[in-house]
Amino acid sequence: MLEQFPPLNYCCYPAVPDQYIVPKDNPWQPSEEAITVMEEFAEEADDKSMIKLLKYYRKPNRSFGKEADERHQKLISQAKKEQAELYQQGIKSEVLREEPFVTAQDELDYKVYLMIYKWQGKNRGVNVRRIN
Repeated sequence: MLEQFPPLNYCCYPAVPDQYIVPKDNPWQPSEEAITVMEEFAEEADDKSMIKLLKYYRKPNRSFGKEADERHQKLISQAKKEQAELYQQGIKSEVLREEPFVTAQDELDYKVYLMIYKWQGKNRGVNVRRIN
């Protein structure tokens, strides 16, 4: 189950060859079971800071108000559309989002990116495209 926890799965180890990767829809999103196992380990080790961090993994997406949330969802939808088009071409990609600091009062600059994996010989390269 720990392969479903992003800091321990292939998301954080790009050198893992494709033949050992079991693809999943969103490898950056941990499963509930993986979080539960990590919480058990953290409690057993009496690691209070890890227990606190694991609570953040369980939280749903933050809300920035109806108008901003609608704009953010539109960006995510556009990124997923482009991701599907790349998938049809045999190109792997990930949709990433950068949330603003909640203390920013002037503008909630929410950014969405498409991280596109491309092979360059034996090496895998990454291009990042910002979705506007």
